[in-house]
Formats: sequence, structure tokens, C-alpha cells
Amino acid sequence: MATQVTWRAEDWLVEDVKFWANRRGISMNEFLTVLAKLGTDASYRPEGWEDVIAVLDRAGMLANPVTNAPRPIRDEKKFAEVRKRAGQGTPLSDIVIANREEGY
Repeated sequence: MATQVTWRAEDWLVEDVKFWANRRGISMNEFLTVLAKLGTDASYRPEGWEDVIAVLDRAGMLANPVTNAPRPIRDEKKFAEVRKRAGQGTPLSDIVIANREEGY
């Protein structure tokens, strides 16, 4: 099952992502997913993405098989505290609905 996320970005960046995704013949979602996988999974190197991989590598943004150690076990107590704080405030869905009603 996939989780849906919201991405906030400057208009120009969204247009650039649309352009490059379209140029590759894929959706924005697929494009962003590939970028996220490249940055987090050292074994993921899709065919046809060598140009992007080279740029990300030069920028130090690729997951590195040498340093890609397992994630540390999280502190469950701290995680519960952070999760509780994150669940406070106005839900994002309420903000989106309000903005749509206001014409944004």
C-alpha cells in the first residue's frame, strides 16, 4: 500500500519537475519517487537515469553503498513524544480545504 504525501515547492520548481517528468514520459509522482529512492537506497540504480545519477552523485545526494549502514533503532519514548506533538494543531486537510474555498 502506498502512502500519499504533500509536497510544497515554489511554482518554478513544480514546473521544472513537470517538464523533466514529461520529458521522460512519466508522472511527477514517478519522477519524485525515483529521486527519493536514489537518495535513500544504495542498491537502486534504474536504467536510463545515468545522467541524473551522475548529477546527484556529484552533489553528494546519492545513498552510498559504503556508508549506507542500517538505521539506528529509534528511541520509542522520544518517538511517541514527537508523534504526539506532530498530531497537534490544524490538520493539513483543513488548510487545503480552506485554501480551495478561498480560491487559492
